[in-house]
Amino acid sequence: MKKKISLLLTAFLLGAALSACGSNAEEKPGNENTAGTPVEEQVLVYRSNTTMADLEAYLLEKGVLDGERTEVEAEKVGAVDGFGYQDSNVEIYEYDTDSSAYDALAEGGCIGFTFPATETRPAETVGPISAETVNRQYVMIATGDVSRELRNTFGNFDR
Repeated sequence: MKKKISLLLTAFLLGAALSACGSNAEEKPGNENTAGTPVEEQVLVYRSNTTMADLEAYLLEKGVLDGERTEVEAEKVGAVDGFGYQDSNVEIYEYDTDSSAYDALAEGGCIGFTFPATETRPAETVGPISAETVNRQYVMIATGDVSRELRNTFGNFDR
């Protein structure tokens, strides 16, 4: 009975947290021109296939990632692969673009997951998580303040 109550409480809290994310399209700094008006969205043609290693190398080459690379548990946020740079306040993930988690992030929403308890670990709720910026299958999630230069460089990858 206690497990059912705990599970219901966890589901309720996750639902409440996710409802706070909504699809309120808030303008982030860096999405404006020098006059302060929103920049028009451009349709760009992308190059051929790229990898997470290509993206990481590009960001390092441009000097926008600081600190040491950390491993992340990509599957906990529904991603295929990922890495983090704590000093830059980001985690970067690669998603299957056909997944519901990717759809939610790409549309400005939030995701969250609840993992049931097992014999070796307690139940865990991850989220709500929203994207700082999305570039094709790659999603940058902020863990703190992210520089405009990093957001812009991430957005320009492979264009």
